[in-house]
Amino acid sequence: MGDPRENDRRVRSQLADSIAHIVDRAGGQIGLEQAHADATITAIRMHRVHPGVVARYFDLVSALARQDLESSRSLWNGLAQMSCETPQFSITAFAESGLGDDYERFARLVFAEFSGTDPIEAPPLDVFETARRNLENALETIAGIDPAARREIESLFSHVYVAVASGKPGAARFGGATSFMVWGATFMNAAHYDTSEKAAEFLVHEVTHARLSGLNSTELLVRNPPKDSFRSPLRTDPRPMDGIFHATVVCGRLASFYSTLAKDARAVGAQSNHQEAAHRFRERFQDGWKVIAEHGDLSPVAWSILEGCRNRLSEAA
Repeated sequence: MGDPRENDRRVRSQLADSIAHIVDRAGGQIGLEQAHADATITAIRMHRVHPGVVARYFDLVSALARQDLESSRSLWNGLAQMSCETPQFSITAFAESGLGDDYERFARLVFAEFSGTDPIEAPPLDVFETARRNLENALETIAGIDPAARREIESLFSHVYVAVASGKPGAARFGGATSFMVWGATFMNAAHYDTSEKAAEFLVHEVTHARLSGLNSTELLVRNPPKDSFRSPLRTDPRPMDGIFHATVVCGRLASFYSTLAKDARAVGAQSNHQEAAHRFRERFQDGWKVIAEHGDLSPVAWSILEGCRNRLSEAA
């Protein structure tokens, strides 16, 4: 799938181009100074940006479409100020005290398609500290068996947010989530991924979604109409082909991850569990492959990604 840093650069380049278009079309309406706007656009092109920059961009587009100029000005000011920062990789509690407006914004954007009620909330301090240690251990494990995957995680995620599931009525289930609309962030349910090994699975799972979403922003990977649904290898309900493609690639990467982990001499006493997990994800990958082979209309890049997963699994067998 190429260099993940290039993936991030292309996403930011597209973001900068779109913001330049907004400035050209609507800058006068919300009182933007051209020099300030140019500096913001240049910063986005030059370095990584906080997930809040991308999230504010999507809210800014919505506010302008509603002709809500006051909100547009506020969103622009926040976006411009935040774009000056170059974020460092961090494991952070999903808490209003640290996130401010982004506490509501992130939850709304990440789960917009799935739930009318925000399904995540802030974790208790002790839960966060345990999850942070699990994630740190997970990163060390990944680095030990697949250094490229560790670099990929830290290249595409500047923030790993630890949360817990909301108890609100009507809230959708939440295990882990990554959204293009909050590019640079991923969200983990500490109760669902409650060991270092599960945290490693979470990171491999979610960074795969991030890579595919980033690639899809420059080339349509799946050409099947979104209205057409098919049997999914990961869920019982029918899904659009794009979701099946994502799930199948995730299963392939997790099968490879657990196959490698099963051969790691440091994983004393756990090899059988790792082999079982590798077998389970391998079967799901093969199930997804069959559905895609029969019904999928994929780009050459998407097929090459699937073929790469298949080849790695053959080598690991």
